[in-house]
Amino acid sequence: MRATPRVLTRTVVHVALAAALCVAAAIHPRATVHAQALPEPSVRAVLSGAQGDADDQRWHISRCLLGLSYGSPLKAYVAGAVGVRRAFDARTVCSYGAAHLGLGGARASLGTAVTLGRYGSALGVSGGVLRTFGNPGGDADPRRSYVGGSVHVWPLLALHSEFGAYTRVARSGEAAQRILIWSVGFGY
Repeated sequence: MRATPRVLTRTVVHVALAAALCVAAAIHPRATVHAQALPEPSVRAVLSGAQGDADDQRWHISRCLLGLSYGSPLKAYVAGAVGVRRAFDARTVCSYGAAHLGLGGARASLGTAVTLGRYGSALGVSGGVLRTFGNPGGDADPRRSYVGGSVHVWPLLALHSEFGAYTRVARSGEAAQRILIWSVGFGY
């Protein structure tokens, strides 16, 4: 990837937006959608399946989730997500927005995930827009935009894997190109 002023400016803007989302979530870690703030359940309560605060049936702003991953076409990348969550009996549902910035490109996505067990396992789906840089991984073309969706699996607390399909935004006269994306990592 050539470091032109335009690429550097876009990269700085993407990083600044992701950082702003994380800072906003960190400043108000106990904020809720409703006016009354309630304490979030402790990690111990979540892992043990204890109820208490988990019985609260309101949507809460979720803290920023960060992650480091490797995959195609973004190669090595950092990701941040922030959203809203709600407890439903034995499950918690989270709807989120995420930003991914890697060596091979950048991606913005919206998704939903649901917890599956006591040890941080979860399953989710997301849809997004991906923009490759000069040297993306896999079959992706350089400096092109793609749209598509992914399935996310968190088998244990901090492990994350993702598999999806994206289609290149075609210019006039071009055939659509589909690529498979994948990643493995820690956090989001």
